[in-house]
Amino acid sequence: MLSNVCAYAARLDAMARNPVRDTSPISVKPKKGEPRALTAAGIRQLRAFITYDTAARRRDLPDLIDVMAATGMRIGEALAITWDVVNLNAKTIEARGTVIRIKPPV
Repeated sequence: MLSNVCAYAARLDAMARNPVRDTSPISVKPKKGEPRALTAAGIRQLRAFITYDTAARRRDLPDLIDVMAATGMRIGEALAITWDVVNLNAKTIEARGTVIRIKPPV
């Protein structure tokens, strides 16, 4: 679309040339490699690191990491947990939703 508009503008001498012709398409290839999970040692190291951080403890990050490590949930799923999805007797947690970040308009 943009190429056609610029080509038309160039034909009408509104532009010296069509700059879109000099561009290449954007690559949308997926990232190489499989997703990697933290190892048990990596989780222990991360947990130890944030345990000594006052701001992280104030924001309950050690608890969030414990939930994510124990359940395999993603960040948004773990943050969306409410008490009605937790069954302590059956030792289960349902992932019924996710939390997303909505960026404010610029």
